[in-house]
Amino acid sequence: FEAIQRNSNLLLVQGVGYVGDGTTRSEDTTSVGGNNIGSKSVKVEEYLENVVGTQGIAKLKKTQPTLFQLSLGGKVQPAVEYLLSLLLGYVSPLESIPSKQKKLLTKIIINHNNLLQLDVDSNLKSTALFLRDYCDLTDSELGTVVGSNPSILGLAVDGNLLPKMQLLTNILAKGTEQDNSIAESDVTKTALRKSILKHPQILSLSTSNICTKMDYFDSIDVKSDTGKIGNTLAARLLSTAPSVYSLSLAENVIPKVNYLAALWGWHSLSSKLCECPLLTLSMDNIQQTLSFYNMTGYIDLPNEDGTGVSRENASNVRSRYIATSLYNRLLPRWNFLLQEQERKEQLLGVLAENNDDANRLETTKYHLPSSTTPRDKVLLPPLHLLAGASDEVFCRQLNLSLSEYSAFKEEAVPRLKFNSQFDRWLKTGRPIDMIAL
Repeated sequence: FEAIQRNSNLLLVQGVGYVGDGTTRSEDTTSVGGNNIGSKSVKVEEYLENVVGTQGIAKLKKTQPTLFQLSLGGKVQPAVEYLLSLLLGYVSPLESIPSKQKKLLTKIIINHNNLLQLDVDSNLKSTALFLRDYCDLTDSELGTVVGSNPSILGLAVDGNLLPKMQLLTNILAKGTEQDNSIAESDVTKTALRKSILKHPQILSLSTSNICTKMDYFDSIDVKSDTGKIGNTLAARLLSTAPSVYSLSLAENVIPKVNYLAALWGWHSLSSKLCECPLLTLSMDNIQQTLSFYNMTGYIDLPNEDGTGVSRENASNVRSRYIATSLYNRLLPRWNFLLQEQERKEQLLGVLAENNDDANRLETTKYHLPSSTTPRDKVLLPPLHLLAGASDEVFCRQLNLSLSEYSAFKEEAVPRLKFNSQFDRWLKTGRPIDMIAL
């Protein structure tokens, strides 16, 4: 009923899926999955149901009923087959599609069904070839880009994609390291290709949107007084973390930049942000990790009633350490160190009572803050070991058993994540994600 309300012309045909006067034109006499289908039996609905299923058809009827009035052989099937060839990198019948690609194709047809109304040669194929040639993509890489952002196939080349590509190329040209043996254009094209593959969604942004982000990142360079002509922050972020350009400036990027500027100061902010794609993290993530470093004594953050952030030892915390996983690395390591410290203190007490030689048990020079550790005895392990080293290096340098730590981590990580999500549920009502645990 809702479909007919939106498009009363549906009442003039024999039903959803009807494409002609009761018979199908010769162009609609085609094969589905390699099987020859009679001209009278092939309809758009029947064809698409082989791809999207019954539920998908019901959704298409509700959201895009005009799709079923298109010519099967002239529009729908050629478009579906071409989209499939892009995703696979080769031509294949529908019946032999791998399940992963079939799910992706179904998602594209349901959510981007306007692509089925475009001409394959003059629209879809010309746009895909432009993307492949301009960014020097392989067939497999082109399929990845299209699968991640199907809507780009509906964008005009001359009026949209070409100016956007030129803008992105100009930004990257300010940040690519030049090699005398490689032409500048080749270096920039390689950087553009990597950026597009990392975040194909950037091609859906308007040029004005991208320019606004670029100008803001350039303003950070000015405040940091970097004096950089090349390797600007805008270029560095586009190269290493292009998804930052898809974030809202007012609601996402600027609050994080101001917070980090209060931590490090504007003078070093640009170089710190260039070091690691920190702006892709959420504000909660950044604040929780810095809170951990504050509670463990690595930096000094203000109390809840304080204003601003103390930069007394903030330089100890590099941006890559803030990007370190709190629940998969920092908390498991810290809690394991506390556990080992408590165990050794108990053993030392037993040895002392028995007048045994306790010196042979003292194998670490680091002492974490605890209820039994005097303040003047606290000696934190280097932050590069706690946050930056691999598990193997972390355990070797701190004289820990890698097997014991691995077992502890496997048990502790789900528990730590649950505790965090439980606290968040109490505060915000956000459901606990048991699958992630």
